Amino acid sequence: MKHTRRDFLAASSLAAGVQTLWSTRALALSQPYEPVVQPLIVIFDEDLADSRAFALRAQVTGARSVPLSRDVGELWFQLQKRNPDSPQQGFAGLTQHADAFLLARFAQDAGMQVTQHAVGPLIMWRLDPPAA
Repeated sequence: MKHTRRDFLAASSLAAGVQTLWSTRALALSQPYEPVVQPLIVIFDEDLADSRAFALRAQVTGARSVPLSRDVGELWFQLQKRNPDSPQQGFAGLTQHADAFLLARFAQDAGMQVTQHAVGPLIMWRLDPPAA
């Protein structure tokens, strides 16, 4: 099944909507004095136009985007090292299979929940922190 740019944009819109719904649900379920969940970090491959578009679209919903910079391992450990005392952050992205695979393995080792969906030759994924 061949995916078109229209399919990608529809999936991107869905991802942005899902992120908004998840944030709204998290706020509705939180206790009155519980701190607000930090916004999502979107990891994108600067060499892929679809990945860049995904990140730009996510920024509209308040997500912070971070370029992949060709080294998934280094990026993962930089993001984890940046805020060691703060609650774990959620991540999302649209990357190639190899990058999505490595990020999923790092996230599973950290106890995070991994959700993936194939979008043509790319993988749309989300990494959520463990429930408290």
